[in-house]
Amino acid sequence: MYGVDDLVQETLERLFRREGHLLKAWEPERGSLAGYCSVVARSVVTERLRTVRPTEPEVTESADPAPSAEQVTEDRAALEHLYACLGRRLPPIGWLVFMGLYADGHEPAQLATRLGRTRASVDDWHYKIRQAADRCRAEREGVAP
Repeated sequence: MYGVDDLVQETLERLFRREGHLLKAWEPERGSLAGYCSVVARSVVTERLRTVRPTEPEVTESADPAPSAEQVTEDRAALEHLYACLGRRLPPIGWLVFMGLYADGHEPAQLATRLGRTRASVDDWHYKIRQAADRCRAEREGVAP
């Protein structure tokens, strides 16, 4: 799985590849540099989403019985749906916060520092991500959120 640092690095590499060809293509009259870079970041995230395959969970001993093959298949499908749905619903910064909190396991304050954001901004995105996840779950189950 790709972490926040990997996605940021790949976005920067893409912007500066071939002597900054993509970065030089930015036209200020069409929008801000931050907006342009967000489009590039979204493209990177979208490409990663298309190639990500869920990893097998680590096998550990537990008192819980092993899930059935049907349950594993259902859980995997639900996770794939969640990733795809959040990928469509979240802007690049929202996806970076999602990956930082849930995939990389960063604490909100640590993630805020890594992203150059305030803790309040990360907390706000955390709330928006939970709302989007609820809408994705409702969409999958065919019920109103």
